[in-house]
Amino acid sequence: MLHDQAPRAGRQVDLLAIAEGFAVSAGGITGLRGLDERAWILLAATDLFEAWAIGWPPGGRIDLHDHGPSHGALVVAEGVLTEVAVEADRRGAATRTARYLRPGDHRQFGSHYVHDVNNDGEVDAISVHVYGPRLTTMTYYELDRGGRPEAVRTEEIEPVGPFDTTGAHDPA
Repeated sequence: MLHDQAPRAGRQVDLLAIAEGFAVSAGGITGLRGLDERAWILLAATDLFEAWAIGWPPGGRIDLHDHGPSHGALVVAEGVLTEVAVEADRRGAATRTARYLRPGDHRQFGSHYVHDVNNDGEVDAISVHVYGPRLTTMTYYELDRGGRPEAVRTEEIEPVGPFDTTGAHDPA
C-alpha cells in the first residue's frame, strides 16, 4: 500500500517545516514567472534533504510519478495546483484522490507515493518541494485498465551539489 502521509515523529528533519519556510519567499523568485513550461530552481541541498522551487505556467504538469525511497513535502506559494494521488488498497483496487492546493496548502508523503501535479488555472503557480533523503530515483506510471498504476520507466537521479542553481532532473 502506498503511504499518504510521511510520519513526522522520529525524523531527523521536518520536511514540511523546511518547505513552509522556503515558501514564504518563493513567490519572489522572478525566474519562475511567465514561463512556457515548468522550471525549477534548487534552493538547498544537504546530506539530509534537498529543496526546490518549481514554477508552473498555466497548463504546466508532470506525469504520474513517485520519488523512490524519498519522503516529501510540497507547499504552494502562489497560484493553485491540482494534485491527483493514486493509491492501491490491499486487494489491488486503485483509488484516485484529487486535491486543489492553494497558497499555504501542503502535502506530505511517504516513499513510493504516486501522484501527478498540474496547474489547471489561468495564472502562474509556484510551489516548494522538499525531499529527504535526497532524490535518487523517480518512477513514472500509466494507469492500467483497472486504474492501477503501472511503472513505465524509472530514472536514476544524479545528486545535485550545493552550488547548483538548477538541476538536470525534474524534481516535481
